[in-house]
Amino acid sequence: MTYTHTYVTLDVSHDAYTEIKQKLEAAGYQHAFHDDGDSDGVVIDMHGLALVDSGEDSHCRELEKAAIAMCRKLTAIERNEDFQTVFGTAFLHGVKYGGPNYTEDLNRLMSLIPVEIAKEIREKPESEWTK
Repeated sequence: MTYTHTYVTLDVSHDAYTEIKQKLEAAGYQHAFHDDGDSDGVVIDMHGLALVDSGEDSHCRELEKAAIAMCRKLTAIERNEDFQTVFGTAFLHGVKYGGPNYTEDLNRLMSLIPVEIAKEIREKPESEWTK
């Protein structure tokens, strides 16, 4: 078995390591895996291999689109005058809402979508949102 004589190790996320390992194993590159004798454990010696960015994952793009749509919809509902009067009217009739609140979840979701879109949703009227 021949290994690269010298190499530099690069720490990557477990997900990245696993994805690369699975693809190399599927392609028959088992010889690329070895224990380097250090405390690093099993390394992937990628001599002669090059990584290519495959672009954003389509699932992630769809998830982002859904998150943006949800943020827009909930913000539009919160700003709606009819919606705003519901709780006041219910309170006047003796109904006090004490159920779940989505504010923290919406804020978290807003922090995960692109900053410029979140800013647009927070600061602009719905009629000015980019579609």
